[in-house]
Amino acid sequence: MAEKVGSSIITYRLKLRCDHIDWIRETENFYNKVLEFYYEILTDHLDFLELSNMEVLRRLEQMTIVGRDKQPVMMPLPFQKVPLYFRRSAINAAIGHIRSYVGLLQNWERKKEKAEKKGHTWKKGKPAPAKSFHASVVFYKGMFKEFGEGSILLKLWNGRSWIWVRHTYYGRKLPKEGIILSPAVINKGRKILLSVPVKFQVKDVRKVKERKKEKDSFCAVHFTTTGVLAACAVFSGNGHVTDSYFVRGGKEFAYRRKRLLNRIKKAVEGGKKYKRKIFRLSSYYAHLVSRRILDYCKQKGIKGIIVPKYAEIEGHLYGQGIEGFLGKRIIQFLKYKAWKEGIILTTISPYYTASHCCHCGIPLRRYNEGHMPGNRYFGGKLFMCKNGHQGNVALNAAKNLGILFHSRNIVVG
Repeated sequence: MAEKVGSSIITYRLKLRCDHIDWIRETENFYNKVLEFYYEILTDHLDFLELSNMEVLRRLEQMTIVGRDKQPVMMPLPFQKVPLYFRRSAINAAIGHIRSYVGLLQNWERKKEKAEKKGHTWKKGKPAPAKSFHASVVFYKGMFKEFGEGSILLKLWNGRSWIWVRHTYYGRKLPKEGIILSPAVINKGRKILLSVPVKFQVKDVRKVKERKKEKDSFCAVHFTTTGVLAACAVFSGNGHVTDSYFVRGGKEFAYRRKRLLNRIKKAVEGGKKYKRKIFRLSSYYAHLVSRRILDYCKQKGIKGIIVPKYAEIEGHLYGQGIEGFLGKRIIQFLKYKAWKEGIILTTISPYYTASHCCHCGIPLRRYNEGHMPGNRYFGGKLFMCKNGHQGNVALNAAKNLGILFHSRNIVVG
């Protein structure tokens, strides 16, 4: 059977060296003024949203730009010297903003109607259209050139005219096999970032059901807050466990995080610097664990990854209060990394996966080496059940995830 082909877009963030930050700000302010102009038009013409983005863009240009026939238009653009691709970038940003607003409004109305049917009082305020914009400038073709080898030419507005300015950048190397799309300049005060989306070809875009039907191997992953950050169990197409793998580093992460928390307690001004460091530390370990899981899956020829689905209750994720828990962030990073390699990620509700034996399904008792097993032994890394089965708690939970996945006809993900 011929494998389908798709694409994956990954964004690389580079640091931009800029001698004229004021010109970056002028360009951004001008961009947001054009965006706001088209956004206000779209708020009065919400029927345009039934069309595709390309058709909406064409309608807006017909309403605001004088054509070759020199006929007057309904709402002329009140700005001079607006380049074609700069204008179209702002129009597409306005379309994205108005679609987001309409989506929020429809969701609010749906939830309100549902609450009123149940007899509940609806207290959440109605979403309102945006009043001000602080969007980053997306540079379309014609607004940048000579991109590569550590430098890029950007067309900037200095308040009077458009000027080509060369900037150097540094950071991660851009891959050679991908297609570079339109970059964006992100203004963070003293720091200017260049956000570069890169499009990759994905050779296998089959759905979960297709892969399961064709007996592909899957890897079930369970996340913890112990020394083992992730436990992996490989399942063959027939649902049998063929291999296991542990990603360690939890003790090191907990130690480094605790040191930063202690510094926050001693800090005079609230420790904002250390809170940012904790966030970066968590991101680093989440990237590290997701990369190790993915490398293992590629080595074993795995075509799908099974992870727990953490239930969402009133906008809050299960386990959100456990600040040291990296599971949700690892899943977030693992999803796009795996898709780039043609590996699909699916979720399944982890009912009783950590509390029942994967061999016989009865409740288990936890313990650590040298201790007696107990029903209330919280934090135990090993387990034992009444039938004599024993092993690692994290690996047991991963195996239960895989068993649940293979025992159900309908796959969530």
